[in-house]
Amino acid sequence: MNPEMIKVACSNCNLRELCMPVGLDHSEMVKLDHVVSTRKRVKQGGHLFSHGDPFTTLYAIRTGYFKT
Repeated sequence: MNPEMIKVACSNCNLRELCMPVGLDHSEMVKLDHVVSTRKRVKQGGHLFSHGDPFTTLYAIRTGYFKT
Protein backbone atom coordinates (compact mmCIF):
# COMPACT_ATOMS: atom_id res chain seq x y z
CA MET A 1 0.00 0.00 0.00
CA ASN A 2 1.34 3.42 -0.97
CA PRO A 3 0.70 5.79 2.00
CA GLU A 4 0.77 8.83 -0.29
CA MET A 5 -2.30 7.54 -2.12
CA ILE A 6 -4.46 7.10 1.00
CA LYS A 7 -7.70 9.03 0.59
CA VAL A 8 -8.16 11.70 3.21
CA ALA A 9 -11.66 12.18 4.60
CA CYS A 10 -12.42 15.32 6.57
CA SER A 11 -15.24 13.55 8.38
CA ASN A 12 -12.70 11.08 9.84
CA CYS A 13 -9.90 13.56 10.57
CA ASN A 14 -8.96 14.19 14.20
CA LEU A 15 -8.22 17.83 13.35
CA ARG A 16 -11.58 18.62 11.74
CA GLU A 17 -12.68 20.70 14.74
CA LEU A 18 -9.67 22.95 14.23
CA CYS A 19 -9.87 23.55 10.49
CA MET A 20 -13.49 23.00 9.44
CA PRO A 21 -16.13 25.73 9.63
CA VAL A 22 -18.43 25.20 12.57
CA GLY A 23 -21.92 24.09 11.66
CA LEU A 24 -21.37 21.78 8.69
CA ASP A 25 -24.00 19.06 8.72
CA HIS A 26 -23.44 15.44 7.63
CA SER A 27 -24.45 15.99 3.99
CA GLU A 28 -22.08 18.96 3.71
CA MET A 29 -19.23 16.88 5.18
CA VAL A 30 -19.93 14.13 2.63
CA LYS A 31 -19.71 16.70 -0.19
CA LEU A 32 -16.46 18.04 1.24
CA ASP A 33 -14.99 14.53 1.49
CA HIS A 34 -15.48 14.18 -2.28
CA VAL A 35 -13.44 17.34 -2.90
CA VAL A 36 -10.53 16.53 -0.58
CA SER A 37 -7.66 14.81 -2.35
CA THR A 38 -4.92 12.47 -1.22
CA ARG A 39 -2.17 13.25 1.22
CA LYS A 40 0.94 14.93 -0.05
CA ARG A 41 4.17 14.29 1.83
CA VAL A 42 6.82 16.99 1.58
CA LYS A 43 10.36 16.16 2.59
CA GLN A 44 12.30 18.50 4.84
CA GLY A 45 13.55 21.42 2.76
CA GLY A 46 10.99 20.68 0.04
CA HIS A 47 8.39 23.08 -1.33
CA LEU A 48 4.65 22.74 -0.97
CA PHE A 49 4.14 25.37 -3.66
CA SER A 50 6.22 28.09 -5.32
CA HIS A 51 5.80 31.81 -5.94
CA GLY A 52 3.77 32.33 -9.08
CA ASP A 53 1.91 29.01 -8.89
CA PRO A 54 -1.79 29.46 -9.70
CA PHE A 55 -4.10 29.26 -6.68
CA THR A 56 -5.90 25.96 -7.19
CA THR A 57 -5.42 24.22 -3.84
CA LEU A 58 -6.05 24.85 -0.17
CA TYR A 59 -3.69 22.90 2.12
CA ALA A 60 -4.25 21.71 5.69
CA ILE A 61 -1.00 20.83 7.46
CA ARG A 62 -1.60 17.88 9.80
CA THR A 63 1.89 17.45 11.24
CA GLY A 64 5.07 19.48 11.16
CA TYR A 65 5.31 23.05 9.96
CA PHE A 66 6.27 25.17 6.97
CA LYS A 67 8.32 28.34 6.77
CA THR A 68 7.32 31.17 4.46
